[in-house]
Amino acid sequence: APPRLSIGCAAPVLRHVYRETSSSHLRGRAARALAATDPSFAAGFAVECLWDCEETTRELAARHAATADDRVVDQLRRLAADPAEEAEVQTAVRSRIGPDAPAV
Repeated sequence: APPRLSIGCAAPVLRHVYRETSSSHLRGRAARALAATDPSFAAGFAVECLWDCEETTRELAARHAATADDRVVDQLRRLAADPAEEAEVQTAVRSRIGPDAPAV
């Protein structure tokens, strides 16, 4: 059997998959795996995922993105205030910033 990747070795491979794939579905799966294995996910790819075209990827990002960056807080507020945004994404955002956060 081929050797298996350890969790520590998986993150660089997953980062590569995330960056290089043209499939939004695969990018979302890579992001979910990174959320579980990569300590830098919250401050890195999770921030980028807030703008993803896939609702499930935006929801993941809303749950994980580090809020030290003003761009993150602004985007979370935009997602919360967007009437076209999916309910699951808005729920994830509100779990982070509260239901009464003002829109930007």
